[in-house]
Amino acid sequence: MMRKLITTALLTVAGAAIVAPAAHADDTRDYNDATSNFVLYTDPAAINAKTNGKQVVASIYGTSHPIYCKGATPKGPFTDCMQHDDFGWFHLSQTQLPQIGTVWVHLT
Repeated sequence: MMRKLITTALLTVAGAAIVAPAAHADDTRDYNDATSNFVLYTDPAAINAKTNGKQVVASIYGTSHPIYCKGATPKGPFTDCMQHDDFGWFHLSQTQLPQIGTVWVHLT
């Protein structure tokens, strides 16, 4: 009896796993880790960031704290970005700077 119950439970779980849709890591509606796609605005690489497929961030945390974004991945354009600090997640705002282009800014 116990063996039938365990077998039935295992088959049910296996069947559900087969039927369930696979999650996509590159889903543009979800936040994905994009930290490696950013350079700090004070970095000389910020001038050519767009050409090099990078985004620019102006934050006191730089790229030392995780940055998660929604939108096209892996190189943008992003539609929404957040950064984690010691107190939680905060949204980054987009602004345009001459010579650099789009910059994601942490506003306090």
